[in-house]
Amino acid sequence: DAGQAGADALGEIRTIIDRIAAANPAHITFEQIDPWRDPMRAQALLQEFGIDPRAGDQLDVVVVESGERRRHVRLDEMVELEPGSFGSPSAVKSLSAEGAIIAAISAVTRNSRPMIRFATGHQERSIDERRESGLSALVDALRQKDMDVETWQALGQQRLPEGTDLLVIAGPTQPWLEAEARAVDDYLRSGGRVLLLLDPIPVPGDSTRLAASGLEALLERWGVEVQADVILDPPRTPAFMSAETFVAEQVGPHPITDPMAGQMVLVSLARSLTTTSGEASTPAPVALLESSPESWGETTLGSTQPAAFDDADHRGPLTLAMAAEHDAGEEPAATSNGEEDAEQDATGKTDASRKHSPGRLVVTGDVDLATNLLIDNTSNRAFLLNAISWLIDEERSLGIPPKDRQLTRLLLTPEQSQALSLIVIIGLPLMAVLMGLAIWWQRRRG
Repeated sequence: DAGQAGADALGEIRTIIDRIAAANPAHITFEQIDPWRDPMRAQALLQEFGIDPRAGDQLDVVVVESGERRRHVRLDEMVELEPGSFGSPSAVKSLSAEGAIIAAISAVTRNSRPMIRFATGHQERSIDERRESGLSALVDALRQKDMDVETWQALGQQRLPEGTDLLVIAGPTQPWLEAEARAVDDYLRSGGRVLLLLDPIPVPGDSTRLAASGLEALLERWGVEVQADVILDPPRTPAFMSAETFVAEQVGPHPITDPMAGQMVLVSLARSLTTTSGEASTPAPVALLESSPESWGETTLGSTQPAAFDDADHRGPLTLAMAAEHDAGEEPAATSNGEEDAEQDATGKTDASRKHSPGRLVVTGDVDLATNLLIDNTSNRAFLLNAISWLIDEERSLGIPPKDRQLTRLLLTPEQSQALSLIVIIGLPLMAVLMGLAIWWQRRRG
């Protein structure tokens, strides 16, 4: 569909695919289908691959297939286009097709799929919920990346299921028990990976205090402290929204945010994070998301008065997300014949390598950034997928940065919206009048 994507964009993608196929002629074959020149063949493949343009699916798509495993790479995952004039092809603004296609090839050819388990039992967000508060869009994105997703009933459990590559705890509203939190800590210490999405949850019957998640002690051991506040950031609040919904900047340096430095993530009702001393052997966590210097963490909760910064509040910029890594520094155990135990779990990792690999943790002070309501705003989806890729070593195994480009929506602060309105309503007409007067005056003098 060259008219939609622009001949330059599709040509760039075709060149990349040809280069990949030429480097691996014995393992990769490539076929290009033009839906206009060969509509019958295209329709058969669309039906076989489950692509429905009537449902909003793109025709400009690369399908990578190996055996029964298949992955689609959409156009907006491969290229960002400059706005083009009507009837003319768009120019390529930036290209990430090579990384996206190689990642898809790796996904369908790896020995096994990563197992991602979402914890349940403490009123966490649902992975099946299609409404705004659910996580179904994130789960669909993970499954499209050829990852297995399941729920894990954590209530009353003292250990995680075998073969868990990543545990996601998304917005618990009831506290975890000490034994349950210890199970997560043991999992991390043995090389596990955890994505923890928290929210400021009021104590039932007392809106002036925030409830504990039961995971505070675990986080402190990893050098992270969750503060009892709600972040307000008026300068970064989009028009027509309240100050607790704002865009946070991705910072670092860190593999999660380096490919997207300076891009924004939309959050809503977030609490701030800070570092603690943690355990001596644990490196300091790295900040991933920050509010603006004009923001603050409001600690006076439940008040009917308008929120304003005071001495009891936390002054911005404030951290909303952190990444921590802990390496026990021990050598893998050896078997009786001197070789590492080769028995693999569901992820292709040996028990010994998993036991002695570094534990990784990403924690955010907001769960809404991952929900169906916000995931497709600004760079939310890319930030989450980058975080998950880092947690499960996906970007390291590929040797390339995770894909970083998503077509995003424009969000304006009230000041930006007002300035734009003044330019459109007053500035442009005034400029036209002044130009007309200048032309009239010049002709009169002539």
